[in-house]
Amino acid sequence: MDALARARSLRQQGRHDEALTAFAEAVAQAQADGNPLLAAQVRIGEIDSLGMLGRYDEATALAESLLPQLPPRDAARALGNLGSVQLRRDQYQEALTCYDRAAHLHDDPRLLVGLAVNAGIALTYLGREPEAEARYQTARQLYQALGSPFDTAVVETNLGFLHFTAGRYAAALALQTAALVVFEHAETPHEAARCAIDLGETYRALNLFPEALQYYQKALAIFDTLPLDYDRARAELGQAACLAQGGGHAEAEAALGRAEALFIAQNNPLQQAQVRLLRALLYQSRGQDEPVRTEALAAQAGFLAANLPGWAAEAQLLLGQDLETVARVARETGRVWLESRAERALGRATADRTVALQHLRRSVAALEALRTQLAPEDLHVAFLTDKEAVYEELARLLLEGSPTESDVEEALAVTEHLRSRLLLERILAAAEALPTTPALEQLRAALSRAYHETLPMSPAEPQRHGRIQADLSSLEQAYAQALRQSTLLHQLPGATLQGTLPSLAALQAALLPEETLLVYGRFGEHLGVFQVERERLRAWPQLAPYAALEHAARRFRYHLQKMADAPLLRPILAKELKAELDMVLERLYDLLFRPLAPQLTTERLIVVPTGALHGVPLAALRDGNHSLLDRHELVLAPSAAVWHTLTQRPMRPSSSGALVVGVAGAGTEQVAAEVRAITGSLTKATVLEGEAARMVAVQQACGQKAVLHFATHALFRGDNPLFSGLQLADGWLLARDLYGMTLDADLVTLSACQTAVAQLAPGDEPFGLVRGFLAAGARQVVASLWPAEDAATAQLMEEFYRGLAAGQAPVTALREAQKALKAHWEHPYYWSAFCLIGSSH
Repeated sequence: MDALARARSLRQQGRHDEALTAFAEAVAQAQADGNPLLAAQVRIGEIDSLGMLGRYDEATALAESLLPQLPPRDAARALGNLGSVQLRRDQYQEALTCYDRAAHLHDDPRLLVGLAVNAGIALTYLGREPEAEARYQTARQLYQALGSPFDTAVVETNLGFLHFTAGRYAAALALQTAALVVFEHAETPHEAARCAIDLGETYRALNLFPEALQYYQKALAIFDTLPLDYDRARAELGQAACLAQGGGHAEAEAALGRAEALFIAQNNPLQQAQVRLLRALLYQSRGQDEPVRTEALAAQAGFLAANLPGWAAEAQLLLGQDLETVARVARETGRVWLESRAERALGRATADRTVALQHLRRSVAALEALRTQLAPEDLHVAFLTDKEAVYEELARLLLEGSPTESDVEEALAVTEHLRSRLLLERILAAAEALPTTPALEQLRAALSRAYHETLPMSPAEPQRHGRIQADLSSLEQAYAQALRQSTLLHQLPGATLQGTLPSLAALQAALLPEETLLVYGRFGEHLGVFQVERERLRAWPQLAPYAALEHAARRFRYHLQKMADAPLLRPILAKELKAELDMVLERLYDLLFRPLAPQLTTERLIVVPTGALHGVPLAALRDGNHSLLDRHELVLAPSAAVWHTLTQRPMRPSSSGALVVGVAGAGTEQVAAEVRAITGSLTKATVLEGEAARMVAVQQACGQKAVLHFATHALFRGDNPLFSGLQLADGWLLARDLYGMTLDADLVTLSACQTAVAQLAPGDEPFGLVRGFLAAGARQVVASLWPAEDAATAQLMEEFYRGLAAGQAPVTALREAQKALKAHWEHPYYWSAFCLIGSSH
């Protein structure tokens, strides 16, 4: 390979020190051959390598000296490289000027498209998003037409960064993930490292700090072999932000120091301002107000000097100065999350209720604009982690004083906008087939083998249970990451939340005369509730102190555990333990229902719980002499919108038949008797029992039945709830698997332990088995809140299905079955574990 070809290859690999040596050899050869034009042409590549190494002044001087010597096409290339040097110095307007000058010198399509990409980068940083996107799209179309996947990936990683700056994080990840695959396949470590940094930035914006840190460190490992100080400093800056979020303040300070030293050496004041902004945020997390002010002022000055008002507004928000200007600049520069934060700060800063409401509404609207761009479930949940409070603040302010009817209606709508939106999306989308690739199929098969070897088949196998974390955690993580990557690679960049929330009028129209909808929510330090009836809406924003609810819920779990821990002594201790538990249940009734009791005149209550209220057996709450079961039928729903959507679905004819799945084991010895008892009450029942209850057979049979009944062992995974599962003959049916299934079931009964237990994510999103069945297409799910006694469960199910066969609605049949058990076993442990979730009729 001659010197020039070697130099270009080394530059492509990011080995710029070696490339400069090879360029010098090529220049010397051209001069020795008496070809000064070739020598000048060779040196065009030196401009880029000098810039990549941070030798900006040398690169600029070389470009200016070469321009008079070069014909138009070569001068355009030199100007393009000079523009890239200015871009790396964060001098975006100067870079854009170079690119535009170069574009007027020659009409070579490949040259023009490369200039368009680089101009798009400058325009992105200048906040001129529409112009940047137009140039990227033109470039992408040309490269795709030329059949150049590498160049297409370069465009797409930059387009991804544009989406990131505009808050379209899912679209950004889709493009960046695909580009990284191309760069790694092409063995171009420099491009791969830069793309990894962009992925780190996007994951950090989504509060997915471990994933972000992984990408920053991936880039830093590459830079250990490639001396590219500017990019290394960017990676150090991102790493510092992630470390600070994890509480590693000392490590974060060290990474900031390394980044700052590199930017100082490069004489890059703009990136020094970025360091100071991040340092101000670090001080803010420690409550050190004066250092926050010092660093934020310095950052603001640096951004203003670079004519970047959007970044200056970020620093200004930290200073709490002229927040109206911050909000305006955020809108003008497309910084939607900054706009939301600024409007929220304005709302909290004024004592005028009307003005505060205006600002908080704008804050929520901006946040909703970001949320709707995040359809992927795990991304959405992570993003919402630190953003719930503004919804609560707006709803609370709307309900203060003497709210009007429209205020109460708006407060309910705000509460519903936050509540279980992702589950609603999954229900509306019916079943979305999980992505399948050979690699994913291999991981799922490995997961099944690991479950078989690791998960407890019975309480007699504690040693297997103890190995769950050690044996499964890394494999589950690999499977989840592979699913996410596969989803992102096939994600349409425009995918958004599609569900339209029902109006108050629609909710009221869906209620039967005998139904009341109760939507609980947290409003500051208080638990509140909306009471929705066909002709009336009321709000109780200060129903009870929220801390009192949390305390009572903990006490309930403590007393319930006493029964669970003493199976042999239950018949002896049940009466004594019930007296203790009754006091807790009365306390919960006082907090949740007593203030409402005179108003609750309907037979059926549809309850949307929140926070600590999840997991409380409402049927067992006592008003002193009676349980709530005695007075009301009870239905649970993740949100009013989910209830409304499920209620609007037409029921299937009873002739559609039923599927009964039974897998007995230690602790579930009554399964066979339960299966026999309920089968006679079902129409056209198909039974898959024992070895017949295999994964493929169950999945194939499920979609054809109106009623599904699972009597088996279940496992709830609090550490990883979508990997909770139902035991089948040859493996575990996971909650995550249900996302890829299509059901049309009116009723699913999960006659197993803790099948109604869920892990709550931001937005009151419940993750567990019930979520999976509702997402797959079930209208109603009957499930358990704790591991109820086996014989009691079998009797409950027999009574429940007898009621269904007699024509009772599922909610009525469950209530009557619980009453029958209560007459035999008074302690709520036996009869109140099961609840009905979903539609009420």
